[in-house]
Amino acid sequence: MDCDQVPAAQDGGGTLSRMLRDMPAFAYRCANDPDWTMEYVSDGCLELTGYAPDALVASKATCYGDLIAPQDRDRVWSAVQSAVGRNASFDLVYRIRRADGREAWVHERGRPIIGARGEVEALEGFIALTDDHAEALRASMRRWGAVMDGLPAEDRQTLASTMLAATDAQFRAAMEQAAIGICYLSLDGRYLWLNSKYCENAGWPAEDLMRLGPSAIVHPDDVETGRADSDAAMQGGPKQYQAVRRCITKEGKTRYNQISVSLIYDDHGEPMYFMSAIHDITAKVEAEERSRREDAALRQSQKLEALGTLAAGVAHEINNPLMGIINYAQIIQDAGVDDEMVNLSARGIASEGARIATIAGRLLEFAGMQADELAPTTVAYLINNTLDLARHALSRAGVRVDVQVDDPMPTVVCRPQQIRQVLLNLIMNAKDAMAATETERRLAVRARETTEDGRAWLHVEVEDSGHGVAAEHLERIFDPFYTTKQRTKGTGLGLSVSHGIVRDHGGSLTVQSEPGRGAVFTLRLPVDGPPQHQPHPPGA
Repeated sequence: MDCDQVPAAQDGGGTLSRMLRDMPAFAYRCANDPDWTMEYVSDGCLELTGYAPDALVASKATCYGDLIAPQDRDRVWSAVQSAVGRNASFDLVYRIRRADGREAWVHERGRPIIGARGEVEALEGFIALTDDHAEALRASMRRWGAVMDGLPAEDRQTLASTMLAATDAQFRAAMEQAAIGICYLSLDGRYLWLNSKYCENAGWPAEDLMRLGPSAIVHPDDVETGRADSDAAMQGGPKQYQAVRRCITKEGKTRYNQISVSLIYDDHGEPMYFMSAIHDITAKVEAEERSRREDAALRQSQKLEALGTLAAGVAHEINNPLMGIINYAQIIQDAGVDDEMVNLSARGIASEGARIATIAGRLLEFAGMQADELAPTTVAYLINNTLDLARHALSRAGVRVDVQVDDPMPTVVCRPQQIRQVLLNLIMNAKDAMAATETERRLAVRARETTEDGRAWLHVEVEDSGHGVAAEHLERIFDPFYTTKQRTKGTGLGLSVSHGIVRDHGGSLTVQSEPGRGAVFTLRLPVDGPPQHQPHPPGA
């Protein structure tokens, strides 16, 4: 076949040949190989590429594959092979290098030609410019429509794809440059086309997306919801919907995208494909989450500040008359009264008074009114000394203890007595949490050093294998007087006091837990010590 002729079966009396010569576009038939070896090229090739048809046919002077911009070659090859594998048409926008060295964007619409034995005989299609020639293309396509009416049905179907390529070219080029991600999805959930911004928002190269499909990158927790929305649209539900969907990037990071999906129909009301626009809102979602956490922390600090002030006042008011009660009890004991009941009562008064004094002391500790001196302290001392105090109780409760401390570990500037009090509270709480479990009771204490923003931090984790903490309790677990224990087994002050101590040290005390999976409390302290100021009431 001469490369400057159109097959007679497709010519329509010579009109089609003239139209193809006049258009800044060309029809082609080529082999399905990486060079795209041309068997036929229409005359419009010269205006579009700067090469005469003879130069491209059989790669006499150059192969068409070399005209495709290097950065687009792999994407074009992958998209075409994906379509060939499905025996489907393909629709591409990419760049070529013209004979004069200038770059041009082209739009290609083609399809595989399958032989009697199922082999790919060739590829046929149409390639058009996507820039200021669009209006000329549309006019030519209108004239071409009249010619097509007189063609056989098979030829009409072949040429219809070229008309659509020409009319869609400018629109597709604009979408390629859009500031939001846009894609077309087949009704069975495959990518048909996507622009560069979509790939950027999804965090995947185009060739990977075309190969894997959307289900491979959507966050697992969002797959069913997405499928339900598309099924609802297909079954007569809303044809347009918006949602927030998470995707997993190629690096494994989670991104949040605001999506807007529309089901597109043909002229007969039959669904053809989905069109989806996505906008990356990860930064917004993360900012809102940070704001939520900061608001929660502020509310917690305000509650602790108010309660700390109240606790300090109550403790001071109790201490004065309490000292009088204890002194009077001591006077009775020292008087040598010959009455066993009186002496027994006096000892009881003194003992209970001492217990009240201890509670008052804890209230003052919670209020930040008592503190030992700051001193460099080894992590091993803090952990081992605390475990020594709790070892007997842990052994009686059948708890196996596992200690993991990185070596070497720095010394930590802290108030040792207070930090040991925090650790002891966490360890004893862990023991109590495992009391009702039937499985092995395990307590793990881990310590490691990290560097954040150039500053060294100590992390101590206390993990138990207990019943865990329900979600409704997590937000209040550090509230004063809040406890899930029986009232005879806890006052609800331990974690509140611990939280205040750690915060006074410039650190943090957090918890992670799920019901039935135990809990992990993490104590985080600056290695170089707390801010240089006096202790203050919690939240101040």
